[in-house]
Amino acid sequence: MKQWKKVCAAVCCAGMLSGCSFISVGDELLQVPKPSASYLQLQKELDKNLSDTVTYTAPQSGQYRNSVIFEDIDADGSEESFAFLRDSVSGKITVYAYRMVDERYELIGSIDGNGTALDSVAFLDMPESGGKGMILTWKLVGEGSKGLTVCALDDNGGLKDVLNAECSDYTACDLDQDGGDELFTVRYSMTDRNTAQVYDYNGEKMEMISQIDASQDIKTVAKMRSGYIDSDTVGVFVDNKFDTDVGMQTDIYMLNDRSLVNLAISDNTYRPIALYYSEDVNRDAIIEVPIAKAMKGYEMAQPAEKQWMLDWYRYSLSKPAERICTTYRSSTEMWEMTLTDAWRKYVTVKNVSSAETGVSQTVFYEHREDSEDVPLLTILVYTGSNHKTAAASSGVVKLGSTDTATYAARIENSDLKLSVTAEQVKKMFRILLSSWN
Repeated sequence: MKQWKKVCAAVCCAGMLSGCSFISVGDELLQVPKPSASYLQLQKELDKNLSDTVTYTAPQSGQYRNSVIFEDIDADGSEESFAFLRDSVSGKITVYAYRMVDERYELIGSIDGNGTALDSVAFLDMPESGGKGMILTWKLVGEGSKGLTVCALDDNGGLKDVLNAECSDYTACDLDQDGGDELFTVRYSMTDRNTAQVYDYNGEKMEMISQIDASQDIKTVAKMRSGYIDSDTVGVFVDNKFDTDVGMQTDIYMLNDRSLVNLAISDNTYRPIALYYSEDVNRDAIIEVPIAKAMKGYEMAQPAEKQWMLDWYRYSLSKPAERICTTYRSSTEMWEMTLTDAWRKYVTVKNVSSAETGVSQTVFYEHREDSEDVPLLTILVYTGSNHKTAAASSGVVKLGSTDTATYAARIENSDLKLSVTAEQVKKMFRILLSSWN
């Protein structure tokens, strides 16, 4: 029933935003689902706010991209409606909130924005308010900062703003694991110190409970995610880019007795290449941070020519950073090899041109300082319309396929100290799956 309701709501919104009415196509089986009377009544309520200069606007990023969205923020089982409108003359953006009362939508409040455009909309769990809060971010003049507004319901069921601030980026997560979300933000400045803040709802407003320095030479957030630092501690991992440096720095934040801690202040999380983000690399539900290290023979190479291995570290407040594993990753071909400790010390890699059309080769070598490197293993990636057939006819170790590529391996030497078997290769290799950010 709830899914059908969402379908009807989406159809209704499409009609409202396009200016079209709901049209019958003759065949009853092909008719567009008719919206309920309550949604038609909502459309009429929303139309009252429209004029020649006031039109719908929509968030420019994030999960919610519609001009009218539905979310149950008071946890009563019925979704509230939020509409975003912009006055083209004044530039003012207004958020209107409606609640279903006796099968009719009634206006419960509105919030004026403080920016030039609506950037994003998100929600956070706020048990103290009886439901959820709504997070709005706004585009501001210039670059870097965003306006940020958090809205919640007041004691009379009306809409109120409980925080107005600026940030470079944010996430909502349960840092203290009390069942409700905190709001975590970072604020980077060209003229002031880079800082991180955490806010919590006290029943009346979002109050800042702690603030701490971020890394000071970073400029922009490349990726922000929350996750477990260890089995008991939730943290926020912020992968940051620099202004001119091509590297990346990860700040790792956690709460310790309601005080924000940045583990990167005391531990080095810099890597001289900005291709790799913090992630749960070994799929144990704990986030690791990659530190790039030049492979054997590439220590003195130019940055663009270097081949990198990734040491993945786990960070903790109570003990030194711990290396969990080491990998070699091909982000362009979407595969990764986990390197044994022996391979980490003595193995290097080269991308080799192939005479075959539609197949690329990456060769792992035993690196020798006083003689020529010896090939150990070749990873082959077959592409093209017949990639599965091409790999099947090559007599290689099959490693898996996607819709666009087939992966295989060829063991080059089986009698060296660092040689691996087909079964070992299968355990070391994995196909990388694209993630939705």
